[in-house]
Amino acid sequence: MKNRSFLVRLSALVLIAIAFSSTPASDQSGAVIIVNTVEDELDVDGNCSLREAIRAANLDTGIDACPTGNWADGINLPAGTFTLTMPEKFEEAGLSGDLDITHL
Repeated sequence: MKNRSFLVRLSALVLIAIAFSSTPASDQSGAVIIVNTVEDELDVDGNCSLREAIRAANLDTGIDACPTGNWADGINLPAGTFTLTMPEKFEEAGLSGDLDITHL
């Protein structure tokens, strides 16, 4: 579990680096998506998890309590440890297992 926790922290740092270093080619500015739970979930429960925030940014659509992403988005994380708990189902849409960043 320690390796998985490290990977989540690394993924979060990569997300932050992408959000602050990517400059869109046009005047479009990204959304700021605020994560409000450390739980790894894709439920309709009024929370915005890291997994849901990444999906909102990837798809430029609202996911649960996460606002609609728009171009190059920023994701703000609360303090805490993010542990990936959803079993891997060998897909590349961030629905399970690892977090898939597909839209920069």
